[in-house]
Amino acid sequence: MSNHSDANSYTGYNMNSEITTWSNQKAWRKKGQQSNVLIVDSSATTRILVANMFIDCGIDADTAGDSTEAVLKYRIFNFDMVIVEVNMEALAGIHIAKAIRNAPTSSENPLLIYALTDNERQESIKKMKDAMMDGFLRKPITIEAIEEIAKHHCLSSEY
Repeated sequence: MSNHSDANSYTGYNMNSEITTWSNQKAWRKKGQQSNVLIVDSSATTRILVANMFIDCGIDADTAGDSTEAVLKYRIFNFDMVIVEVNMEALAGIHIAKAIRNAPTSSENPLLIYALTDNERQESIKKMKDAMMDGFLRKPITIEAIEEIAKHHCLSSEY
């Protein structure tokens, strides 16, 4: 399980201007296994863009456009990380993160969950922490942010 600090305090580590994390959890994969990420966003354009950035960094990526699809895919596949837009219309990303954290899975791998957001207000950060998210990526997301998150969490053998 991820190391989460007290949800009432914002003690995130700013990795760069685009990423804040409060987790030092490392992805756990058997030697030779590829890390994989699930991108959850209501915008198909954003899903494709972010997924392609992860793929460019040597990390497998899949996408989901809503909460039902996200939880179903999480139950089937052993994702190392989930990136979820917290302002989705159908069901807020906070609720998706909680549903995924509570979903039964056969994986023993620790799961990293990051919010994708342009909202850094204290109450939003508290909600992310309460949902046991590991941090957040600021919009607009860049390939440098993806590379940094991959490096920090050892998601790719390239870093």
